[in-house]
Amino acid sequence: MKVVAHDLRNPMGSIHMIASLMLHRSKLSTEDQELAEMMKRSSKNCLDLVDDLMRPKAMDQTFAVQREELSEVCVFALTS
Repeated sequence: MKVVAHDLRNPMGSIHMIASLMLHRSKLSTEDQELAEMMKRSSKNCLDLVDDLMRPKAMDQTFAVQREELSEVCVFALTS
């Protein structure tokens, strides 16, 4: 999980940086500015989540492993 979290950090960081640059260096329409702000907030939230996953405390958790019928899981995911 730590490797996945680390791999997600780079693209999220890039998205956050690009959104910040767009907001500071571009003359955007009101709608585009709102979208860039939303992109910046969302990428920041993702970065915070990745940081939480990379903390050692999160890595110490154990997970219960159980068998699941894949067809039931897929049907549930499609109907949710």
